[in-house]
Amino acid sequence: LDDVLYSLDTLAGRTSLATTYSNVLKSQIIIEDAAASLNVPLEMLEDYKISAVVLPDSSVLRLQIQGPSPALAADLANAIGNKGVEYVAGLQEIYELRRLDPAVISLEPISPNHLVDITLGAIIGLIGGVAFFVLRQFLTQSFGEESELSSSASKAGIDGSKPQGAIHDRNKTSLQTNFSSSQPD
Repeated sequence: LDDVLYSLDTLAGRTSLATTYSNVLKSQIIIEDAAASLNVPLEMLEDYKISAVVLPDSSVLRLQIQGPSPALAADLANAIGNKGVEYVAGLQEIYELRRLDPAVISLEPISPNHLVDITLGAIIGLIGGVAFFVLRQFLTQSFGEESELSSSASKAGIDGSKPQGAIHDRNKTSLQTNFSSSQPD
């Protein structure tokens, strides 16, 4: 009777049960047992990414393994699935974890995706080139105007130095000349 009440309570929180099972599949003990059943040292699995997620609005788990060897990834997924089913069967008798589909070797790698990489590189290069061009034009205009103003101000002076009373602002140059009246002798 206690098992039935516990099971009904667990059924009410169905998503938490599926999440628990997905965490069991990703646990270190299950991964170690699976590696041992395949006679694969754990160090060899360092390049493999193991994920188990609950699919939305269901009690279905997806176990996914990515790594350099498609054959080992498929074997490891099947071994983790078997060890996970065995472990969950020992937890309780009312709910069971069953495998829906065995893992198969994918003929097409998921990465690197050369078409996506080339497309992104071209887009980033084009945006970077346009940004560099705009920045270069802006800087050329800014420094070009300043040097033109400096050269026109120096041309107004007789000896090439700044004329007397020259006021030089970043974008404006004005010349002031002092006049004095002299009386004839």
